[in-house]
Amino acid sequence: MLIAGSVIFALIIFKDSFIPASNDAGDDIAFYEKDITPGNMNGVRPDVIKAGDSFYINFLQTEPKRSLGMIKVDSRLNTQYLGEIYSGQDGSNPTDARMAVDGKNNIWYSFEAVYSGPDKNYLNLARYGADGRTLELIDTKDKIAQGVLASPEINKFPESGSEQVDDPLPFYYSGKYYVMTRTFQSPVYKVRVFDNSFNLIDSYSLDLAPAIGQNALSVNSLVEIEGEIYMITGVFNNRPPGDPEAISKIVAIPLQKDLREAKGDKIELTNGKKYSSYVSSAKYKDGKLYVLYNNFIGKTGNNLHEGVLEIYDAKNNFSRIRAIKINGGKMIDNHMTMEFMGDRLYVLYNTPEEKLFVKVFALKEIQTNKFSLPLTFFNSLVNIKTSLISNLKQKKDR
Repeated sequence: MLIAGSVIFALIIFKDSFIPASNDAGDDIAFYEKDITPGNMNGVRPDVIKAGDSFYINFLQTEPKRSLGMIKVDSRLNTQYLGEIYSGQDGSNPTDARMAVDGKNNIWYSFEAVYSGPDKNYLNLARYGADGRTLELIDTKDKIAQGVLASPEINKFPESGSEQVDDPLPFYYSGKYYVMTRTFQSPVYKVRVFDNSFNLIDSYSLDLAPAIGQNALSVNSLVEIEGEIYMITGVFNNRPPGDPEAISKIVAIPLQKDLREAKGDKIELTNGKKYSSYVSSAKYKDGKLYVLYNNFIGKTGNNLHEGVLEIYDAKNNFSRIRAIKINGGKMIDNHMTMEFMGDRLYVLYNTPEEKLFVKVFALKEIQTNKFSLPLTFFNSLVNIKTSLISNLKQKKDR
């Protein structure tokens, strides 16, 4: 009864802000989830960052018009739509945006904007200060680099080694602003370094062939683990998804402190039995490495993926603790993201219907592979809570 009573208390405190998480994702341990899509909008490709005591969620707004929007969310998932942060007023369409926080707790992000015409894909930067209620634009940097379009759906395959500026990775490191982009079917990342005024002060190629051979690199995340920097990314053998000879797996690659070369060989996190790629987020906390990535599961017109959260024991040779399916295989692309607050993990994703959802996990429930109370148990408690509240209201009305 102690467990049940505690959970009911928590559910009453949160009142009706949350709905029971569905079982479509195939793993029944999410504590709760919520649709956080603003108003009548549609949104995809969320990215979340924690600044102060709030989450800031950037997303690609697809309806009523295509633009980048920002939502502020607190730990109880109370939301505030902060408005558009990029509307394509110069004739461009924004696509992928990823965020970071600098040394002054400012929110900054890198994103791709696509203009009409062949290979009119450009890398851009923007930085905002957050005063708790609004976002104040500090500065921007447009058309930093031009990238190529790679799309199997339209049979568009650029030359190997061509720079792609979709899903650029921003991070603040040693007092400088870094942005990392991929190259097509290549083991090389492009790295650009900016000062506090967004002036370009360095650029170089990070060649990871010594760690992965001539395999290609996917979307990535950087994580600091006990003082060491690791690149968490997908590595594949240049065969497209669905090809019988295609192999892709998630790896951790240790980097030198100057981020200019690998420090050692790759550490394989997944075994390659599934086509795993596209590390949209990776985080480290209390000895555990959390990785969000995609599994390719089939093709019907477009590539279909399932989103997976996998947890590893970083202090025990990165041994796998457990995997949790975040959403099902109806997604053409999965742009998932996550952040910690207190003893909870918040995972953001979009549905096939282009709605933004957050799932919240209690860390103590997912940090081991031991038995966890199933979500159906919590769903039952939600129903009990609803029934109790209804009965109380009826008695009050009599």
